[in-house]
Parts: sequence; structure tokens; C-alpha cells
Amino acid sequence: MEKNLTIVQSASEGRLFLDVSGRLDANWAGYLDDTLRKAIEEGHYVVGLDLSKVQFLSSAGIRTLVKQHKAFSAVSGVLSITAYSENVGSVLDMVGMLQLFLPAETAASEALLSVPTEEVLREYGYTFKVCHSGDACAQVSSRGNPGLLAQAGFTAADDALLRLEKPFFGLGLGALGSDFDDCKSRYGEFIALGDHLAYVPSDASGKPDYMTRIGNLIPEIHTLYSLGVEESFSRDFIFTPETEKSIELSRLLQIAFKLNDSEDIAFLMFAESAGLVGANLLQSPVEGTVPFSFPEVRERVNFTTEPIHNKALCVLFGLACRKAPQALNPFLRPLMEGVLGHVHAAVFPYMPLQKEQLEYRSTLELLFEKSEVLDVLHLLRDSRESVGLGESLFRSGHCWTAGLKF
Repeated sequence: MEKNLTIVQSASEGRLFLDVSGRLDANWAGYLDDTLRKAIEEGHYVVGLDLSKVQFLSSAGIRTLVKQHKAFSAVSGVLSITAYSENVGSVLDMVGMLQLFLPAETAASEALLSVPTEEVLREYGYTFKVCHSGDACAQVSSRGNPGLLAQAGFTAADDALLRLEKPFFGLGLGALGSDFDDCKSRYGEFIALGDHLAYVPSDASGKPDYMTRIGNLIPEIHTLYSLGVEESFSRDFIFTPETEKSIELSRLLQIAFKLNDSEDIAFLMFAESAGLVGANLLQSPVEGTVPFSFPEVRERVNFTTEPIHNKALCVLFGLACRKAPQALNPFLRPLMEGVLGHVHAAVFPYMPLQKEQLEYRSTLELLFEKSEVLDVLHLLRDSRESVGLGESLFRSGHCWTAGLKF
């Protein structure tokens, strides 16, 4: 009889299987715990355990199984037992937990694995798997005048309430509060992500805040200007490294343009950061305050002096345009040669993303319910010669896109 514990790993069709042999007791439960924790960190969200060769299961082993079952559920994953020995089955049955891990095939696991890859591209040292495609276009909605940032600032007349009656993806300057007077010292960068809002106030606290749809509570934010689309993403792709360790935002957008039959796109991206380049306001741009006047800009705008938030999980929303109407130009900044756009990123503590299909609605709900908003940044391309930081870099992730109509 084996006195130790051995674990043999194998992968098939997006699943990770662990063939476990020996004793699952206090001495060895930590080994299984570490193995399952690393599986999640590596993006394996569907894991099956073969416990048919486990001769003994103690309470410490049960605790590990329950703990990791909760960990997989927290990331919308599936941990199941595909086979078990007489001892394991008897113990789990006696404590009323056998059904918790059975059956192995569930609707959740099938959803995670249904990745109808249509195309694979290999460019820039990366693999791009195209999972879905369609022809839907997103209607652009814009309000306000961003040009006032460089003039005398905004007034109460520029304030408008944005309510997420329907899932809306957008960005701009805004604040959570009751009215203009309540918000005027806190307007800062915000991002709207379906049923969720996040922003960084420009007051002394600088602590990100958010609002999410719960029951009858509809997220809303007072805005000075806003730009976005209703939920209309029709294509998505997964990007993973082959030889290079990171990829620039501009190259990801080049892939997005290539996959869309449109000169103008909206995109939603979940990605592991390799360093973000951007800015956010340190002082609210209202009633005569001009953030970019010199030398006051040093105290009123926070520009990254080096790439930040390395290895954080970022959720980006933005527009990238080659032929946008002139009326939209005040909202847009250079993203790469021949492309203008506007991109905001919400930053969360690192959480591994599923290696295959990612359902963005449930992932957003998970992030806003279980995680913490660390920052909201307006991403920039710093192209200054010799001293420029370049642009934001990413390691791997998922991207959804849609063509635009104006």
C-alpha cells in the first residue's frame, strides 16, 4: 500500500485530469491543495480528479477538496471527481459531500469547453484563436465636449446623468454622487462595463469606487462627457504567447481590425498586464480649473512615469477608429499610426483567466463581487523620442470586438 501521494497530470480537450494515488491525509493533503491552486493560476478551470487509487481519505483531505471546490466555483470553474475508491466514496457519502463533486459533466463544464474556434492566426510571436464571429455593429453614443479640458473647465451645465438601464460599455469623466455640487470636486476617469461602473475620484482620497447592478439598483454616474456603445460584441479572440513574452496594445488592435470588416471598432478586453502607460486626474476639471495648463499640470494630472500594474488583471474598453466622423474627434487620441481612439482600463488584483472560452458577463460579475478595483486609467501612447514610455503591454487575454456605426 502506498504511504505517499502521487499525482499524474494530463490534459485533453480543455480539461485537466489529475490521477491521484496513495493516502489523502494530513501529511499529503497540502500536496493536492498546492497542485489544484497552481492549476487555477495556470488557467485550468475544468479539472477532474481520479481518486480510484486513493486508499485512505481523512478529514484533512476532505477539507482540501471542499476548499478547492469553493476556489473553482469562485472563478466559475468546475472541480469534479471522475472516479473514486471504495474508501473515498464511503467517506464522502457519510459526510454528505459525494454529490458535491458529482456528476463530472455539468452544464458549467460544457459551457467552459464549447469553444468553436474558427480561425488561428500566428503573428508577433503570439497565437490568436478566433472563437466567434458575426456581423453585428455597435451604435456609438457620445455626450459632452472633452475639448473643455483644455479651456476654462466644466460647469454645472455640462453635467449629465448616465444610467445603465441596459448593459452599456463606455468611458469618460464622471463621479458617483447625487448632483453636480456633490460631484464637482471628484470628477475623474470612469469606465462602464455592462452592468457595472468604476471610477477614480480626483479628490485627495484617490480611492477607486464602483457601482454594480444588484436587484433593483441601477448603476448611474454623473458625467462631464461620455463615449460608448450598447452591448453588441460580435467577435472574440484569445491571445497567448508563443515566443514573445508581451504584446503591445497597438498590435492587438491591428489583429482586431484584421478580424473585423470595419474601419472603426469597439473592443472589450480582459488581459494580464505587463505594464500600463496612462494617466488620471488629480484635480477635478470644473469651474475654471484647466488640468493641462503649465506648470499646474504637474499637480493636476497623474502621468505614469514608468509602466505600472505589472501582472494585474485589466479590463479594457475602448474605441479605435480609422474613419470616424469629425464630430467624434474631440473624444479621440492617437493610438497608432492612422488610428485614433480612446481607451480606459479598470485594474484588479491578478486572477488567472480561463485558457479557453471566457464568458465576459459572468467574469465581470465575479470581479466586482469578489475582487477589488485598484485603479482606472486612461491609457496613452507615449511616443516622445528617447524618453517616451511607449504603450501598454499585455501577456495574454481575451478580446471581444464590434464594428461601429455612427
